[in-house]
Amino acid sequence: MSTTSFSFQSALSPPLPIHRFSVEHYHRLGELGVLGPDDRVELLEGWIVKKMNQRPAHGYAVTVLDTWLQSQVSSQCIVRCQLPITLENSEPEPDLAVVRGELSHFRHKHPGGSDCRLVIE
Repeated sequence: MSTTSFSFQSALSPPLPIHRFSVEHYHRLGELGVLGPDDRVELLEGWIVKKMNQRPAHGYAVTVLDTWLQSQVSSQCIVRCQLPITLENSEPEPDLAVVRGELSHFRHKHPGGSDCRLVIE
């Protein structure tokens, strides 16, 4: 009787060489038009990942939480809905983020991890 060995890691490994992206490289792909506004992707741990479609229940829950959070946060914070936050090797777009600072602080940059008071995905 023969046994076949199975490696979980090899099952997850792509068949071709791969490349992880830095946040800077990810931004550059957008600037060059390689990634456009219609590309529903985000950078997670160096991987460019396709975002999932949103079901009506998800949209409802995000809207309810957004409305409630808007009424609860102090004047020293803002609520951001499905917008990027920049981390060391990721730029996720969480459903909601309560961020310290004024809206104008983020005119030229996304909030970083230390700016976030609450992140909901």
